[in-house]
Amino acid sequence: MQDSTVDIKKMTTPGERLKYIRERLVKLSRAEIQEKHGLSQDTLAAWENGKIKITEKGIERCIKIYNAENLLFSKEWLLTGEGLNPNFSFELIDILKPFLPNGDRHKLMITFLLQKKLNIFDR
Repeated sequence: MQDSTVDIKKMTTPGERLKYIRERLVKLSRAEIQEKHGLSQDTLAAWENGKIKITEKGIERCIKIYNAENLLFSKEWLLTGEGLNPNFSFELIDILKPFLPNGDRHKLMITFLLQKKLNIFDR
């Protein structure tokens, strides 16, 4: 088994990044993803293992699923490894909820912009 510290810059494919998110960050099995979010275990496994190239619709679905688990990351990061790295967003989302219109897309967009402006994720 690999050390718990993973260099995310060494991940070269969207599948590796999806698997990292699921296993290391949200710590859910494929079965749990299917049960909670309705995404087939077989489809997710095929994307993670690079057997099937993830589609635009699949990317959007995965972002929405992991946003529901309070994890934010950019489409660019998922595809290329560049952009907003995965980060949990408990506090910021909870603070913003009373002020946001309904809809995950608005929450993600505003949270992303605030995080960029506040440099929350700069290391």
